[in-house]
Amino acid sequence: MPIKMDLSDPWQSRQGIALAFNQLTPTYTSEQLVPLMQFMVADGPLGDKNVNVRDSMLDAATAIIAAKGNLQVETLMQLFETTLEGGSGSSTQDAVNEAVVILYGALARHLKAGDSRVPKVVQRLLTTLNTPSESVQYAVAQCLPPLVQASSKEAGQYVQQMMDTMLTSKKYAAKRGAAYGLAGIVKGRGVSALREFRIMSNLVSATEEKKDPYKRQGAFLAYELLSLVLGRIFEPYVIQIVPQLLSGFGDATIDVREACLDAAKTCFASLSSYGVKQVLPTLLEGLDEQQWRSKKGACDSLGAMAYLDPEQLAVSLPEIIPPLTEVLNDSHKEVRASANRSLQRFGDVISNPEIKSQVDIILKALSDPTKYTDDALDALIKVNFIHYLDAPSLALVVRVLERGLGDRSATKRKASQIIGSLAHLTERKDLITHLPILVAGLRVAIVDPVPTTRATASKALGSTVEKLGEDAMPDLIPSLMATLKSDTGAGDRLGSAQALSEVLAGLGTSRLEETLPTILQNISSSKPAVREGFMSLFIYLPACFGNSFSNYLSKIIPPILSGLADDVDTIRETALRAGRLLVKNFATRAIDLLLPELERGLADDSYRIRLSSVELVGDLLFNLSGISGSAEQEEAEEGANEAG
Repeated sequence: MPIKMDLSDPWQSRQGIALAFNQLTPTYTSEQLVPLMQFMVADGPLGDKNVNVRDSMLDAATAIIAAKGNLQVETLMQLFETTLEGGSGSSTQDAVNEAVVILYGALARHLKAGDSRVPKVVQRLLTTLNTPSESVQYAVAQCLPPLVQASSKEAGQYVQQMMDTMLTSKKYAAKRGAAYGLAGIVKGRGVSALREFRIMSNLVSATEEKKDPYKRQGAFLAYELLSLVLGRIFEPYVIQIVPQLLSGFGDATIDVREACLDAAKTCFASLSSYGVKQVLPTLLEGLDEQQWRSKKGACDSLGAMAYLDPEQLAVSLPEIIPPLTEVLNDSHKEVRASANRSLQRFGDVISNPEIKSQVDIILKALSDPTKYTDDALDALIKVNFIHYLDAPSLALVVRVLERGLGDRSATKRKASQIIGSLAHLTERKDLITHLPILVAGLRVAIVDPVPTTRATASKALGSTVEKLGEDAMPDLIPSLMATLKSDTGAGDRLGSAQALSEVLAGLGTSRLEETLPTILQNISSSKPAVREGFMSLFIYLPACFGNSFSNYLSKIIPPILSGLADDVDTIRETALRAGRLLVKNFATRAIDLLLPELERGLADDSYRIRLSSVELVGDLLFNLSGISGSAEQEEAEEGANEAG
């Protein structure tokens, strides 16, 4: 019988050993230090096949070098240099070299400023930058700053060495390594080095070197890696190099264009809100250029904005997408293709799986709203959302919703339906950014002539307020109240009444109690339009609040009965409709409240109130008995016809 073997990798044991090495750091003696480092470098731990083990071993080795490296500086330097001279050739050796570079840099920190060995270490690291491994080059860039500070006299020499390699070498790995080295030197020397050694002016000159694509490529590599290594410190220079980026996107050499795109991605990814405000107008202006290459460059640059910080991207998308979609109809095919690629990039950075699956139709809707908005809304309605919408996803969807809310009634209804569910699918802070657009669109939809559209839009407003709270839309309730008081069409007042009812229901009964006195006061207004507008609320409030509204019946039945005696026909009709809905919804649950009020109405001096009370009592009896009033009426009519 064959012996079963467990072929799984017991990497946790090796990681445990690495953690033990780390914790034992204070106990190591000078004699133990070199054998331990030899074991880590030569026998595999720093090149372990499991990334967790490699990281833990490197953490342990770095901690040991930082704490005890001063005991064996010379011997350890020789060990590390010998390892680095061995070169690369495999992924394992690359991992070891990357770790050794980090350890070499950590060891050099034990050298004092002015030590003659520091320049030697720096030169060793700069030579290592020729290694065709991005991870090794990045590790060198991280090690250089403290060493450059310790050998500041040679900084100019280091800069010149890197600039020469970066701008003249024809090997991509060497050029990129030199750009990493330049970034590390500038970080160590301080951002003032960019002016001190005329780095930026030399790079600008290189981008304008029409006859040498290697110089142009090297300059864009420098922009990319200066931004990567320096981060936000480099932002003021990003704002200055936008014209070079626009030019680079239209370069005739593909390697230069690719380097330009990588530079733009990295530069834009670290922009602050201030930086975006400075850069974006320049890029948008580029879309109006007459030269097709300039316009194409602006499109590509805007596409690189897809790699902004997600929060910055969400804020900026409303400004970027519309002008970019307009360029899709440009007369030049290269410009159209560039705009399409740029839009696709925005789709590529979407992290929400459900939206990612619908990116194609969303982008079509953005590029051709007339043709595809309905299809995009249909697709979004069918999606079963499991994940929250990230800020960029929401920004894309909102552009489609904005268009839908300005379309015909059926499209408005679809957009409103999606907005109603959005409130529960997004983070509060993300949704608040787009509230002005969404609320403005819903305000139009709630006064639509089609009742189902009004109802859906009103529910969407209620859901949004329920999720975000009234403080996110402090003007909403007052503005809806103002519409109820206005002399606009009856349809506007009816839609606003339904929306206000849904909003109050979203905020709960406490907000209703605060608002009810104002409602009752306006129902007694001398202006018929105001009375009609606020009477309409009693059609919708009972349905929105459900059973919890029964506590307020005693307050609203008297004004409804008063409305039944109003001189204006439309107010009487609204009051009767409200009364019938009350009877229908609360006949069994609140008969003790309804019946006494209706009995008083039967004895009222106003014949209109007596007539309406008779109708409502009849409705109440039919509801309680379960008999349809319409059937009884038909029987009575048949009897009258037979008698006739």
